[in-house]
Amino acid sequence: MNIKLRTPACLKVLVLLLLCSLTILAQRPTSLRGQVTDQFGAVVVGATVTVTDSQGKQQTIQTDSNGAYHFDIVGAGACNLSAQQKGFALQTVSGLNVSPGVNTRNFQLTVAIEEQRVTIDDLRALSTDPNSNKTARVISGKDLNALSDDPNELAAELDALAGPAAGPSGTQVFVDGFTASNGIPDKQTIREIIINQNPFAAEFERIGFGTIQIFTKPGTGKFHGGTALTFSDAIFNSRNPFADNRPPYQRHTIEGNLSGPISKRASFFFNISRRNIDDAAVINATTLDAALNPVTASEAVITPKRFWNLGPRLDLALNKNNTFSFRYNLATQDLMKQGVGGFALSSRAFDYSDRLHILQAIDMAIINPRTVNEFGFQYIWYYIKQKAADASSALIVNYAFTGGGSQIGSYSFKRHEGELRDYVSITTRAHTLKFGGRLRWAHIADTAPNNFGGTFIFTSLDRYRRALQHTATPDQLIIAGGNPFAEVKQWDIGPFFQDDWKMRPDFTLSFGLRYQYQTQLNSKLMFAPRLSFAWTPWLNPKGQPKTVIRGGSGIFYDLIRTSVTLQANRYNGQTEQQYIVTDPALLALFPQVPSTATLTALSQPQTIWRKVSDLTEPYYIQSSISVERSLPHNTTLSVSYLDTRGLHQLRSLNLNAPAPGTGVRPFGNGLNIYDFETTGTYRQHLLVFNTQLRPNKKINVNANYTFGKASGDTDGPGTFPANSYDLRDEFGRMSFDVRHRFTLTGSFDTRWGIGFFPLIIASSGAPFNIITGLDRNGDTLFLDRPAFATDLTRSSVRRTTLGNFDLLPLPGAQIIPRNLGDGPGYFSVNFRIAKTFGFGSVAAPPARAQGPGPAGKGTSSQPALRARRLRPRRKQADRKTDPTS
Repeated sequence: MNIKLRTPACLKVLVLLLLCSLTILAQRPTSLRGQVTDQFGAVVVGATVTVTDSQGKQQTIQTDSNGAYHFDIVGAGACNLSAQQKGFALQTVSGLNVSPGVNTRNFQLTVAIEEQRVTIDDLRALSTDPNSNKTARVISGKDLNALSDDPNELAAELDALAGPAAGPSGTQVFVDGFTASNGIPDKQTIREIIINQNPFAAEFERIGFGTIQIFTKPGTGKFHGGTALTFSDAIFNSRNPFADNRPPYQRHTIEGNLSGPISKRASFFFNISRRNIDDAAVINATTLDAALNPVTASEAVITPKRFWNLGPRLDLALNKNNTFSFRYNLATQDLMKQGVGGFALSSRAFDYSDRLHILQAIDMAIINPRTVNEFGFQYIWYYIKQKAADASSALIVNYAFTGGGSQIGSYSFKRHEGELRDYVSITTRAHTLKFGGRLRWAHIADTAPNNFGGTFIFTSLDRYRRALQHTATPDQLIIAGGNPFAEVKQWDIGPFFQDDWKMRPDFTLSFGLRYQYQTQLNSKLMFAPRLSFAWTPWLNPKGQPKTVIRGGSGIFYDLIRTSVTLQANRYNGQTEQQYIVTDPALLALFPQVPSTATLTALSQPQTIWRKVSDLTEPYYIQSSISVERSLPHNTTLSVSYLDTRGLHQLRSLNLNAPAPGTGVRPFGNGLNIYDFETTGTYRQHLLVFNTQLRPNKKINVNANYTFGKASGDTDGPGTFPANSYDLRDEFGRMSFDVRHRFTLTGSFDTRWGIGFFPLIIASSGAPFNIITGLDRNGDTLFLDRPAFATDLTRSSVRRTTLGNFDLLPLPGAQIIPRNLGDGPGYFSVNFRIAKTFGFGSVAAPPARAQGPGPAGKGTSSQPALRARRLRPRRKQADRKTDPTS
């Protein structure tokens, strides 16, 4: 009995123990761990590993110093696992089965060589990355439709979008990382435009808030092509209100492009375009009729223009870590009847033609998973010819008309320019380093028999009429002679170093140093330090930051243009002579022109241009502070304040002007000495508001408003003071001191596949200088400014809408400041509508590698075709406007 009673109890105990053991076995923890390495076996530190279980729960961790990761609690079953690091292709494992206990999964990441660029999607999110500043503007894809197809109009639009912070020298444009010394490429070749990104980067010598980077389209993995035709006729346009006639006008453009593979490792892109434009120049002047009575000349003259643009681009993957890109571009211009319009009569017309050849080669190599080297070479050959139809002497009648011949002679210009650059990018866990250098050289050969026939200057139409009646003489005759050939050889070099240091997840400090040197100058110590920061005051570790504060300051040097040296080489008193004749006996010969031999024999004053011995590069100290805020509906707002101080600014000065009171020239009466010197100053303050709105994938709007004030005492190398002995009155508004500027770009996609692309540019008026047109101080420059009128009864007083001015100021009278007048405002609206029709299968773009360089860094446009497509991903990474002419 006792045995029977004990048996059920033992069974119960055994069953209980078995159930406990099963429970313990079922509750055994599930973990997942592994190591991330590259294809060379080196561990990858700081890689992001993400696991998503079958319930959708997601965990993310970064690899440690050994490249290892470990998830302690993972639900058993199927999960998705991914590993990613900058500079490597994303690897994803879908449907990975994990069982209770320890599970191991290692990753071996492969290096990807991809175009370093910043996309609009990336720029919407706030970040302490120095390349993600919200003052930057990125235009790519369909948003390019808002911009003009005409290269000249496109350049003007980009200047407006860049804003006024670039300073007196204007914006600096780079095409595929190279200096764009002769304009911008054809729009159909452009893949992306980045404006004002990372303004304190040491990579650029000039002010970063005026930098425009353009990247051209590479080849594709499948054949693609496109063509466009534009046509316009005078019947669709109204007559110009300032012209009495409406001449026949036509404009037609045809363009096309083709891209595709050459082999598994190579692809190409080819573009060609032809533009025929019959512009109308409007003449609005006052001349004399046969009876010498004033008559208004109002006429529209056709000025035909013909343009060609073509060029191939070849992209080649040499191996898995090295890619090569080659690009050639030919641009031609043939312009007829130039120099006509406004006060300039038809007799001033001349023909212009140029040929521009650009050759570029880029090689990008991945030295190791964290180091990328980019080598680039560019060669430019530029040729210009000009020919005037009328070789007679030129006539300038102030405030009335400009007539006679254009006095350009048979002009030719040849420029050979080269650029060599080598940049290295190194990425570590906390630092992004970039260093390298750029070497540029230029050789200019210029044959310019300008003004060999002479130019007569009259201060008024009445004086011109009396000169025709032989009762008066011209006020001045300017004539040149001698050897019209001059040349310049110049080179510059700019090594730099840049470090973006992510000190904490909420703070990035960037510092760099650039050295600038150019020939033709004596200054050698041109170092340009840069320092900037980006700080997130309230960092949310589980989401994107809502606020980023940025600040920075740096020194930026500006090159002395080759045109300054060319002018000094030409008019040095020996190569070519320039005379300014004021002798009444010689002026009485009008309309006959005395020969230069006669002027030399009579010891007439000659004009010599010189560069002062201490001429140096102008430089700017620019500082900024900005606050960026993320708002609802994918909207970001940034408010920035910029302060720029310019020192050693270029100006011109007549060193041998007559002394006030005595009228005695300090170096004798035989010559004018025009000196190029760097003694000017400049100060600018800007308050910039920028907003980006993208509530959904169909709407993208970017708007900018800038309030600014710019003051200085020079507008560039051709600026002369009104009084060579008193420069205090020269400090006033700069010529680009526009108080208010507004720009808006956007794209709107509708449900019917129709896109709307607005571009709005508005600004208040630019200032202009008010002068009397007289030369009362005898410096041979008609730049005298009036005084504020205090006695309105004087006959020399002129009453205008701008104020009352005295043209003959009394001693002690207050001379008006430079650039006192305000010009008219500007408002432009461009609105494009586009409809895309699709047919056939849509080919995905070929994968492009991403160098292990930092996100958003560099200006590489180097693509590579890979044997297999990478998983699509969002990735942050990065004609005669010659910088030396």
